[in-house]
Amino acid sequence: MIQPSYQLIYVNNNINTSLTMKQCIFYSLTNKYKDWMFHICIYQIEKVEISDCNFIGIGTKEISNIVMFVINNFSQLILNRCKFENISTESYYDPVQINVDGQDSTIIIKDCEFTNIICDCESGVNALQIYCAQQLRAEISGNKFTNCKSNTSEAGAFQVFDVSDIDIHNEYIINNNTFGANKGTYSGAIAFETYNSNSSFSFANNKFISNKNNNSIGQDVYLNFDNVSDRWPIDNVTEIIKSMFVGSTSDIKKDSVYFEVWYVQFKYFNGTISLPKKSNNEININKEMIKRKKFDISSNENKSNQLRMREQQETK
Repeated sequence: MIQPSYQLIYVNNNINTSLTMKQCIFYSLTNKYKDWMFHICIYQIEKVEISDCNFIGIGTKEISNIVMFVINNFSQLILNRCKFENISTESYYDPVQINVDGQDSTIIIKDCEFTNIICDCESGVNALQIYCAQQLRAEISGNKFTNCKSNTSEAGAFQVFDVSDIDIHNEYIINNNTFGANKGTYSGAIAFETYNSNSSFSFANNKFISNKNNNSIGQDVYLNFDNVSDRWPIDNVTEIIKSMFVGSTSDIKKDSVYFEVWYVQFKYFNGTISLPKKSNNEININKEMIKRKKFDISSNENKSNQLRMREQQETK
């Protein structure tokens, strides 16, 4: 057993270096070690690719200071089919914390699972957090966030802080994810705060199931857009927000997404949108299935009628 002082894997000041990891399993130590314990800690690197790895805590009944993955100052990060699970932490760091603060970056997190992650730090942490101060393209797709909870943070599962300059165009693609039974103070699933409204945002085709917050509105998503220009007319803001959530569904009956928009001229606008229970694609598929069933029934009836006619002719 490896019993480190602080990290299992540590990388620092290696701007031209890459790290690739596949099919590794990281287990955790009991909380009798009071210092922060990092599975992977990276402070400067060119590229990181981690695939099919499991990061396993010590369970949710015992509080620990475990940090599964933290990275700063990188060019490209790829997390594929990884699992982060079973931890109750009071660490200052998020269990998975990504800081875009040294160079322009690309993040791809695909087909990963974040399960049974409980965060109780007073400063507020989430299962996954992205902090952005540089140019960024982030694609978060096909992931599952289940039973991720925080009593102090704005979201239980996933949070983004974007403090990049208004002249930078960032791209956030947060599509085709499933958020189930997550809980935070402002929203259960997603909290997204940005000072850069010139970026592009997509929250399409996500499924939100049984997420909760401390209020009756915004139980799935909380959005805060600051420093917004007149490019977002107040009377059109709600439609702009709706367009970001095309194909997304929720089991919350109404107002599952809450948003705040702060304008450069100190104007302020807030509101909610309600996500449908089923997406248009699902509705169209169901309609097609009904059509096929009707066609099958009519076809079977025609066949039965033809068979009866033959039998009658043969009897004559």
